[in-house]
Amino acid sequence: MARALSTAFWIALGASVLLAVGVSAFAPVVARVFGNPAIAALIPVLGVGMVAGAAAALVTALLRRDLNMKAIARRTLLANAVSGAIATPFVLSGFGAWGLVIQSVGGAILTLVLTVLLVGWPVKFTFDIRVAREMLRFGAPVTGADLLTYYNRESPKLFVGLFLGVEALGIFAMAMRVMNLMLEVVGVTLTKVTLPVMSQVNRTSPERTKEIYLRLIRMVTSLILPAFLLMFLLRNEIVDLILGPNWAEVAVIFSFLCWAGLLTVFNFVNGAALVSIGYPEWRFWFSLVRALLGTALLSMASGQSLIAVAIALLARSIIVEPLSFLVLGRKLNFNTINTLLSLRYIMFAAIAFAIFSIFTSQLFRQYGVSFGAVAPAGIGLMVYIVMAWVGDHLLRLELSSIISAKLRRNGLEKL
Repeated sequence: MARALSTAFWIALGASVLLAVGVSAFAPVVARVFGNPAIAALIPVLGVGMVAGAAAALVTALLRRDLNMKAIARRTLLANAVSGAIATPFVLSGFGAWGLVIQSVGGAILTLVLTVLLVGWPVKFTFDIRVAREMLRFGAPVTGADLLTYYNRESPKLFVGLFLGVEALGIFAMAMRVMNLMLEVVGVTLTKVTLPVMSQVNRTSPERTKEIYLRLIRMVTSLILPAFLLMFLLRNEIVDLILGPNWAEVAVIFSFLCWAGLLTVFNFVNGAALVSIGYPEWRFWFSLVRALLGTALLSMASGQSLIAVAIALLARSIIVEPLSFLVLGRKLNFNTINTLLSLRYIMFAAIAFAIFSIFTSQLFRQYGVSFGAVAPAGIGLMVYIVMAWVGDHLLRLELSSIISAKLRRNGLEKL
């Protein structure tokens, strides 16, 4: 185990050093492209943060493997707070971009130091070629999938900017910003939990992998379905709150992106599940199909309008995202149709949530536009919770066990 950890660390560190040196070598070229010579001095310093982040990644993985999310949260908050406090005087003193660089690099270094203080330093001066070869075989499709995921996330902006112009790009970027904020909070968090949980179960009790995945899907559906539905119903208020009243037209695009985002969250979960059970190449192929189909759809839609682009993204999600679920059904040996039918009470509750919120919103409009949207949505959410709790006995048992475990843990901590 120690040799594998050390080998993984030296691979990651070596790759980050090479990348940092390469980026630093091209710093003058980047500065000329952007017409700002000052950028050339910033890039090598940012490379130091890149190396520190790679060094911290492995040690952080140990915390995730042990599901010590509380320690990760405290470490991240402390590192961000301290690095922000260090950078603030530089920003206020007129150092400009250097203040942001100091915060970024300082945060990466502090994260590494705090993580080592939490779990110790597990790395030795050893390197196993056989283990490295196996890691590269497993890691190559994961890296490829991550790069394609980045392309899938950013390529819509490229197409909008090329075909519809800068003004349209600004509107679309703001809509994507709101959606990406939700995906970062929900999707990335679920990925960070799914991967270590499923990996540990698949390693220690492989016969329970299917059970854990199906339980996870039920919990994820029960949480994100009302969350994205709430975002859809309150899209005007959310855009006004995050972006301000001048970006009202973003809400129309955001209404389509909500449903694409809902399916993308399942893509995150299913992708992490495929990797955890030993099929990283499937995640890569799904990411590639997503990229190719997305490119084709965006090429056709970008010359039309922003609404057409948003519809193209939704169509891509509808076509591609179910594929990973079907593959997991075959790999884990469960019936996908029966699994979807088992979620019917959650879906009925979500439909009731939407119907109740839409029809009762007219009753509250007399108290103001915002209150007329927020109040029905809040009451509709309560209806959803009651219906899902009463109708889905498996969800009820799952939530009851989680609540009981939490109460027992709190009781033991007090003792």
